[in-house]
Amino acid sequence: MEARRQAVTSWIPHRPTAKQQQFLDCGAREAFYGGAAGGGKSDALLMAALAYVDHPGYAAIIFRRSFSDLSLPGALMDRSHDWLGATGAVWNAHEHAWSFP
Repeated sequence: MEARRQAVTSWIPHRPTAKQQQFLDCGAREAFYGGAAGGGKSDALLMAALAYVDHPGYAAIIFRRSFSDLSLPGALMDRSHDWLGATGAVWNAHEHAWSFP
């Protein structure tokens, strides 16, 4: 697959690390990104999901083994609220989903 350069958008509050950028630039439909806790994997997943929210019809979903893996303090849903809470994005608590203007 051909690598593509994924731009950091206004929805992503910080620049990716070199390893995160390599993950984001991967042209494959699926990629493995391993490493110890605190290595930036969750941020990279959230960055990838947010990369194209400005494109009409775009949708993304992030899976974890269990709902608690998404919803614990500091986990992806909590992090998404930190990143998107003060933006124009709207959280639907019933569907656990963000909508973007």
